[in-house]
Amino acid sequence: MNLLSNLAPNPIIVKELRSRMRGGRAFAILTGMLLLLGGALYGLYRIMVANMFYTSMLSASIGQALFSGLALLLLAIICFVTPAVTASAVSSEREKLTYDMLLTTPLHPASILWGKLIAALSYVFLLIFAAVPLASLVFIFGGVALTEMFKALIVLVTIAVMLGVVGIFFSVWLGRTARATVMSYLFVLILVVGPLAVYIATGIIQQSLPPSWLLIPNPLSALFSAMTPSLSNSNGNFLGGLGMALSGELNRLNGMSTVIVRPLYHYSLVFYAALTLLLYGLSVQQIQPIRRWRLRASGVTTALLVVALVGGGTIFAFQTTSDQYQGSIFSPLPTPTPFDGMAMPAPMAVRAVEVRAVADPTPTPGTPTPMLVDGYPPAEAVAIYSAAVNQLLAELDLPAMPTLLIATTTDDVVGFATTAVQPKQPIPDAFQVELSSFLIDEVPTVAWTDEVPAEMAADELFIVFGSLRAPDEDTVLVSISATLPTGASAGRAYVLDRLGDEDGGWQVTETRASWGE
Repeated sequence: MNLLSNLAPNPIIVKELRSRMRGGRAFAILTGMLLLLGGALYGLYRIMVANMFYTSMLSASIGQALFSGLALLLLAIICFVTPAVTASAVSSEREKLTYDMLLTTPLHPASILWGKLIAALSYVFLLIFAAVPLASLVFIFGGVALTEMFKALIVLVTIAVMLGVVGIFFSVWLGRTARATVMSYLFVLILVVGPLAVYIATGIIQQSLPPSWLLIPNPLSALFSAMTPSLSNSNGNFLGGLGMALSGELNRLNGMSTVIVRPLYHYSLVFYAALTLLLYGLSVQQIQPIRRWRLRASGVTTALLVVALVGGGTIFAFQTTSDQYQGSIFSPLPTPTPFDGMAMPAPMAVRAVEVRAVADPTPTPGTPTPMLVDGYPPAEAVAIYSAAVNQLLAELDLPAMPTLLIATTTDDVVGFATTAVQPKQPIPDAFQVELSSFLIDEVPTVAWTDEVPAEMAADELFIVFGSLRAPDEDTVLVSISATLPTGASAGRAYVLDRLGDEDGGWQVTETRASWGE
C-alpha cells in the first residue's frame, strides 16, 4: 500500500490542471497563440519571397528564416507567459486564505511547491509543443537539420523551467501576486537586457571585441547560439548577422577567428540549471511553516545528490564533446593578426606571376602621375591581381576559360580585423592595359566596363577587384568577386606572398574568405 501511495500522482498537480483546463480561457489562449504564430510565420514568408526579387535567395534561406522566427516567437511567449502563470502559484493561496489549509494536509510543503510548479509548467509546455506542427513547415523549404531544431527546443524548455522556478521563488518569498509578478518580469528584463548592455559597454570601453561569456545569462544569446549553424549558413536571412552578434560570434562574423570554440548555449544551460536548483532550494526552505532555515539531514542529502547528478552529467557531457572544439569562450581571443579571417584550406597556387616592367603614361601637365595603385607600383599590382584572377578561375572550375569583363573601379566586398574597407577608386587606364596583357595568356578576351552588363553571354564572367591591403612588404590581401552568367555571385579573399626568387613575383598562398559557388 505504501508503494502504491508513493506512485500516486501529486494531488496538487491534479487539482491545478483540472481548474486550469476546465474553462475556455486556457483553450482560447492556446488558439490565439497558434493563430499569432501562424500569421507571423506567413508574414515572414511573404517578406522573404518578396526579397527573392532582389537577391538570388534559395528556398533553404526561407526555411532558415522561418525556423529562427518561430524560435524567437516561442521565446517571447515563454518570457511573457511563464512569470504570469507561476508568480501566483503560492501567493494566490495566501491571498485566498487557503494556504494554511494546504499546510494541514498530509502533503509535505515541498510536495505542495513541486505540485504547483509542475502544474504551471505543464501549461507552458503545452504552449511550446503545440507549435511543433508549425515547425514542420520548415522542412518544406529545407536548410535546417532536425538536430538544430532539437537543440533549440532543449534551450526553450530549459529557459521555461528556469523562469517557472523564478516565478515560484518570488511567489513564495513576497507572498503577494502583484509584487511577485512585477519582480518576475523585472528579473526577465534584467536577464535579457543586462548582459547585452554590459557586453556592448565593455566593447565600447575596451575598443575591442568583448568576451562572449558576458552573454551567458541572456536567453536570446543562448537561443541564437543553438541556431548559429543555420543562421551562419543562410543567404538572405536578415536574422543571421543579428543572431551571430547576440550569440557572441562577432569574431566569426568579422572573419577574425579560426578557432572552433564551444558554443555559448552549452554554458547557458549549465547556468540555468544551477540557477534553477538554487532558487528551488530557497523556495523549499521558505515555504516551510516553521524552522524555515533549519537544515535537515534528508534535505541536505537530497540536495547533494541532485547537485552531484547535475554536475556529473555536465562534466561527462563536456568531456565527451571536448574533441569537437578547440577552445573556450573563457579563454582570451588571440590578438588578431592582419588577415586573420575565416580560414579556409590553403589552396595550391595556380602559378606564380612574375613582375614585369610597366610603362607609366605620359602625364598631362597639371595632373598627378598615376605611379601607384593602392600604394604599389603598377608592376607589382599587375602581378598581384593577375595571380588572384588565375586562382579564382581555377577554384570556380568553369567548363572553359571565359571572357573576362572587369570593372574599372575597385570595390571592397569584405572587411578584415585590422584593415578598414577602402573607398572605391578608379583603375588607371595604363594599369588596365598592362593587366590585360598579363591575362590574355590565360583567357581568350579581356574587356573593361563601368558596370555589370544587363545580359551576359554564357562564356562571360564579370569580376570586381578589391583594394590591396598589406601588413608588410612581402604579404598582401586582395578580395575579388565574380558574377556568373546565371546571375549567381562568388568571391574569394586571398593572401599572396612575394616569391623569394630573383623574379620577385607573387603567388596565392591562402584563402581567407570564400562565398558563393
